[in-house]
Amino acid sequence: MKRFFAFAMVLLFLLSALPVFGAQEYVKKVSVFSGHLKEDQKLQINEYLIRIEFGIDGSPYVIIEANNSIKEILKADFGAEVETGNLIVSCGSYDAEKGLFIVVLWKAIGEEYKVEKGSFVKNFEVLEVNSTEITIERGTSVFYIKANESVKVDKYILEFTGKSLVIYELPQVTVKGEKTFEISVSFPYKEVVAKPGDVLKFSNSY
Repeated sequence: MKRFFAFAMVLLFLLSALPVFGAQEYVKKVSVFSGHLKEDQKLQINEYLIRIEFGIDGSPYVIIEANNSIKEILKADFGAEVETGNLIVSCGSYDAEKGLFIVVLWKAIGEEYKVEKGSFVKNFEVLEVNSTEITIERGTSVFYIKANESVKVDKYILEFTGKSLVIYELPQVTVKGEKTFEISVSFPYKEVVAKPGDVLKFSNSY
């Protein structure tokens, strides 16, 4: 009987940190690249490859590939936009030296977790949680996130709804080709760079 009770408690603890299926869908459009891309460069975002080529009309075109097949071809007029899969690519102006200015948004899908004190989610441990704030530890760093706030930690965006923790995983972004390129990766969330032993607290400043 004691063994059964102990097993049941462990099972309940594990289930408390599982994603909630059939609940509200969480999607955030996150800017993962903003900068110039030259013809001899390739922008890799997870399985997607973005490159610039010129057509017979002399105009630049955005080519988007995934899994060795072309998904989209977009004439890079100023303000032109194309969406495929998780990507949204918007074109700016073209400069003969710098290349084509583009902005790439990534539609990040969030996983919702019903957590409690002691829960582990993607290497984050929940130290305390109530309706107004959640305290999370990762390694030797501690994060305090208030309700309805989002925080970027490494490749994740953590959002506390006041009832649950929603985690968005961000894509890997690299530029291949010539080493001298202009690149800017930005997120509309606080970005965290933590050293061992740091204690970080966040307030609603955006």
